[in-house]
Amino acid sequence: MNVKTGDSIQLTNVPSRNTGVTFSPDGKKICFSSDRNGGLNLFVMNLNGDSLQQLTSDTVKYYNPVWSPATDEIVYFRERGDGRDKIYMIKLSDRKKYR
Repeated sequence: MNVKTGDSIQLTNVPSRNTGVTFSPDGKKICFSSDRNGGLNLFVMNLNGDSLQQLTSDTVKYYNPVWSPATDEIVYFRERGDGRDKIYMIKLSDRKKYR
């Protein structure tokens, strides 16, 4: 939503849960969690809703992404169902995950 004009744009239109939105430092992209493809995974898209990319694909849950000031990294929680959530980071350039 544009806070100056009040105009809003719907970015997702799927019967799924989309949550935990974070903005890239340059304000051009968003990252969020969604269960649109089964598990709760991370997705990135341009601020206008274009170029949706799925970052993770797994049966565990990925949630609460936070974009790092370094625009190539996103920090998030990963839950395997054992009650021991872990904090990870993913580099967008190579999709490698780090603990």
